[in-house]
Amino acid sequence: MFSTEQLCPGEHSSGQRQQRRSVTKTGNPRLRWALCEAAWRLVRFQPDYRLCKKWREPILNPKTSPGRRKQLIVALARGFGVDWWRLCTGQTTAGKLGLVLAD
Repeated sequence: MFSTEQLCPGEHSSGQRQQRRSVTKTGNPRLRWALCEAAWRLVRFQPDYRLCKKWREPILNPKTSPGRRKQLIVALARGFGVDWWRLCTGQTTAGKLGLVLAD
């Protein structure tokens, strides 16, 4: 099992001021890599997955810059990590998420 903290957002806040930063690189780099690779495959092979519906068009748009594309993939990977945890703990089903699982 893994922790969703592998793709956690950075934050630099004090008092009333809140400053959110990009995703930090804490945790296991192999897990971060695996989640990002899974995100690319989700975009390609699971178009009905709820997060792919949200991010697929801007990710595959040729006008999107490579840096922005990476940001979108990390966002999708982070969301997928949470959904995978929910699947593993029985809080949801693949069908509710729009995932098609092979037998």
